[in-house]
Amino acid sequence: MRAIKMITFIITVLLILATCIGCGTSEPKEVPDFLEEKAESEPDDEETEPKNDSITIILDPGHGGENTGATADVNGNGMIEYEKDLNMIVANYMLEILGHYEGLHVTLTRYGDEDISHEERAEIAKLFAKETWSKTVVMISIHNNANPHTNAEGVEAFVSVFDEKYDWIATDLAYEMVDGISDNFELLNRGVFTRVGRRHNDWYGIIRNGIARGVPVIILEQCFMDNPDDALKVLSSNEKLHKLAETNVRSIVDFFRLELRAEFQMIDALD
Repeated sequence: MRAIKMITFIITVLLILATCIGCGTSEPKEVPDFLEEKAESEPDDEETEPKNDSITIILDPGHGGENTGATADVNGNGMIEYEKDLNMIVANYMLEILGHYEGLHVTLTRYGDEDISHEERAEIAKLFAKETWSKTVVMISIHNNANPHTNAEGVEAFVSVFDEKYDWIATDLAYEMVDGISDNFELLNRGVFTRVGRRHNDWYGIIRNGIARGVPVIILEQCFMDNPDDALKVLSSNEKLHKLAETNVRSIVDFFRLELRAEFQMIDALD
């Protein structure tokens, strides 16, 4: 009888052990090799091809349409100029000149006199960057300053408080551009700033929306257009606006060490 009980006990233990096979305490099964290879071969949705060494620059002529920006008599002749128009002239000159250089993709956020939102401008930048697949992308928002309450003067720029995410590219380039305008036009160099919003994010919408889409942004305030001295030095003629665009381009070219396209090297040598 005792032998029968012992046999029954052993059978019961064996049945319990059999039901525990595959529980969490057991060794995990190995993943088949072909499944690992498949996982490694499938790229992320955002990275379908490798980034290249070209540079993508999005020029954003500030304001537009009914949003005129600042207004001032920049020529001293009684005619009021709109900031949106001055921004557009400089951006178009920059677009033309930057087209002379290799390894560069350039576009504008607006080509006409239309008012587009910060979200739309940032989305244009993001989509253009996706087309070019450049490792380096930056948006430069072209503006001219104004302050009717004080006799402010000089050139300054604003960048994101989170620019360290982009290895300080926007901050470093912003300093180059502010220095260039200050030196070439003998303006007060006000420096490069950040401004934090109430929610501990970027204050300026264009910067905030750019950062949200992975695009670093510089707001370049080229001068105070309502300051007669600044306006006379920088904005009072088409020749000076072209010089302003050339100055901005020179800062970009020197910063990224760009070279002229072959077809423009001979022209540059003749000049």
